[in-house]
Amino acid sequence: MTALEGHLDVVLETVGPGVRGVVGGSPEGPLLGHAAWVGNADVVRRLLEAGADPNDHAQAEYASPLAIAAHGSGYPGNRGDHVAVAELLVAAGNTVEPGSSRSRAASCTAPPCVLASERPSHPDERGSANRS
Repeated sequence: MTALEGHLDVVLETVGPGVRGVVGGSPEGPLLGHAAWVGNADVVRRLLEAGADPNDHAQAEYASPLAIAAHGSGYPGNRGDHVAVAELLVAAGNTVEPGSSRSRAASCTAPPCVLASERPSHPDERGSANRS
């Protein structure tokens, strides 16, 4: 969490861009995946520039950083720029997994399993579209 809260330089200097761990109840995985989950494009960009592996998977199904970003885009607490994260990851060579985004989201029967492009642009705390 230290890296996601503004101390990325310290983390990079101490353990490097490939550091892995657990945040909250998440599966064990690379810092790149955790940054992708919350949609932190700046941290994703800096990790990739520092040499993070864009195909380093977490220990979960659909666990590439790109799949994690797609899944995280539908989580109500995440307000990051998941589209920018996806663009950075694809440009860096993250392999697009069959079924890692649209089919995964389509298999969910209740929110928040939706793609970022299908989400309201300004959800309120209940997840409803804020059309004001």
